[in-house]
Amino acid sequence: MHPTALIAPFVRWTSRSSIAAAFLLLGGGVALGILGTYSSAREFVLVRDHGLEGIVAAWFIVAFSLALFGTVVHLARRPRPLDPKWFLVALIAGGAIAHVILVAIVKPVWGSDYRLYWEYAQRLVEQGEYGGLTRPYYSRSLFVPYPIVRIFGPDAIFMLKLANVGVMACIQLAGYDLMRRIRGHQVAQAGSLLFLAAPIPAFTMMIPSHDLWGLLFVSAALWTATFSYDAAKRTGPAGLTVAILAAVATGALTYLAQVQRGTGLLLCAALLLTAALAFAGSRMEQAPWWRTVRSRHLAMAALFALVYCASSIADEHIKLRSDDRPKLMNIKFAANASGMGNGKSDWAARFSKRFSSGHGTPERAEDLFHSLALSSWALAPRDSGARVAKYSERLFSLTYTRDWDWLLRKPAGLSKGAREAMLFYADVYGFLFGLALLISILKTAATWRLPHPTVTASIIFVVAVALPLVLIFENKPYNVFPIWLVGALLTASQLRPVVQANTSQWWRNPAIGGSIFIALIVLLAPLAIRAIFEESNGRLLSDWTLRSKNIDVPDGWLNRMLSARPEAFDRTPLENAGMKELYLRNAPEDGARIQKYAPQNYARLEFPAPPTGNSTISLETEACIAATGRNQLEFFLYSPSISGNTDDQDFQLQVLVDNRVSEDIDIPLQGKDFRRFVVTKGLADNSCHKVAFRLRATATGNREVPFVEIWLPRLIH
Repeated sequence: MHPTALIAPFVRWTSRSSIAAAFLLLGGGVALGILGTYSSAREFVLVRDHGLEGIVAAWFIVAFSLALFGTVVHLARRPRPLDPKWFLVALIAGGAIAHVILVAIVKPVWGSDYRLYWEYAQRLVEQGEYGGLTRPYYSRSLFVPYPIVRIFGPDAIFMLKLANVGVMACIQLAGYDLMRRIRGHQVAQAGSLLFLAAPIPAFTMMIPSHDLWGLLFVSAALWTATFSYDAAKRTGPAGLTVAILAAVATGALTYLAQVQRGTGLLLCAALLLTAALAFAGSRMEQAPWWRTVRSRHLAMAALFALVYCASSIADEHIKLRSDDRPKLMNIKFAANASGMGNGKSDWAARFSKRFSSGHGTPERAEDLFHSLALSSWALAPRDSGARVAKYSERLFSLTYTRDWDWLLRKPAGLSKGAREAMLFYADVYGFLFGLALLISILKTAATWRLPHPTVTASIIFVVAVALPLVLIFENKPYNVFPIWLVGALLTASQLRPVVQANTSQWWRNPAIGGSIFIALIVLLAPLAIRAIFEESNGRLLSDWTLRSKNIDVPDGWLNRMLSARPEAFDRTPLENAGMKELYLRNAPEDGARIQKYAPQNYARLEFPAPPTGNSTISLETEACIAATGRNQLEFFLYSPSISGNTDDQDFQLQVLVDNRVSEDIDIPLQGKDFRRFVVTKGLADNSCHKVAFRLRATATGNREVPFVEIWLPRLIH
């Protein structure tokens, strides 16, 4: 018996169940996204505001979309494809003409980061000779806007749009041949039509879109990877040479995708992981492992990763990426990882205004990010899970979300009715696309036959892109842009019938194993984080006990304080802190959202009634410090001014360590109502301490009932 014969079935089941788990994770996101898309579509603004004309337009859009999807099904299931040459001519030429008309007629106002990319390109040209990037997002302007400005000048807006049309044509060509190599011309024609008709990719051609430019490198890398896999199947030196050259190109393209959009590392990792899982899932006992096709694929994927790493090292001298990026990214991660965020960049600005003090280096910002991210799952796993589900619904809404109006923002010369018709088409198409993709995902996950490695890698890649977006980062739907090409590929592939492997035993179905893996992660990960990630590792202080003196405290007052709606992010204190109007537009939502999804990040300390002299109320907990060097206590304090008593400080917030006062803070704060404090006294390594925050009245006859909010209390180095 072959040595691997005993464990081979279990290894194959585990590897294929892992692949199925990736498909099911994406399926869950798409299912939630369908609900989000429906929520947008059911508003029926087109019908509500335009009467009979709107009803006719809406029915026409629905009929057109259904007819289009019917055509896709017909193309995928034809016994013979349409003439590939003429189809490609019609696809590229027809698509280019339609796209040129679109970008010429619809002229949205550029805003947000999209406008900045164009301005960054102008600044790069003004600098003269290229000497490396000095700002985090300059790399997003490097490959398309920069050459346009350099060749045609700073006003060549239409030339940029034409360049976008050219980029889209290249993506369509790469996508067609990619699908042809995987499942044949019928699938390629069906998938190409699905992608061509998608409204969101078409809308991005009207603006400086880093999502569109990033997809160019992603699609090219997937194509060269597939080319490398195909060449590796051949015997002889010629096939090996071609496979190696294509693998080198894939590694270089993945690094360019990393420079342009920050997704190249994830794509390279997805390709390598897919090859490893496919290799583990193959029947190694039937032939020497080094002669199997899966082993050759794994070798090519390892070469992808090697070239990516070499490109990254070479960039230390070329400097296609800025050294300032890590700090910015860690602050954004911290802003959203704790559950406080709304997944939008304006929230990151408000968070940074409050909490960037003392975290000016990439290392300190990263430490804050780790503390908040892990604390959210250790202390409030249910709230974190609900937040992830809400974010997923928004991220996978395959339509034009109304709360991020930048692609079709105030288009000059376009009537309101025409704009609403375009948005309604995005709703209808996105709903149908999501539904078709969900069915395809579930069908693929449930089959014992391994999908093509490029298909699997594409799905794992989209999941790898989506997970950080719903866990720790901004989650606008455009951030998961590759799903349009990957979804078209998978949907068209499943529309064409294929002989399935026999899986009569239900328990051998990979989807069952994938579901078990996901369930175990969801149930056990928070418990493991809670057990491993302690206060001495940076977990936020919690498990508060209420103490009071010289004042009656009603039952339930502790829960009322800990669950109270926070006020530190209300509009008035943020305006007083100097925030710009641009960053305040969503500020009214912050308090309720933080109260719902991130109660572990703050604690309110408030007297239940007007106090007398020496009245105190305190929150107390235990903090054990291991030999990690975290022997300082950091927290942020919000203390609003007391009306009519702005000059007198009749209260103190005391920080006690083992019943000894380590810090006295006069309340209300003078000058700033939000400040960072670090307590350095009384905390020692390898010991446990009682830490307390005590609010004390220092004068008699107080009529006001003050409160303070203690934010992010944790041990730091």
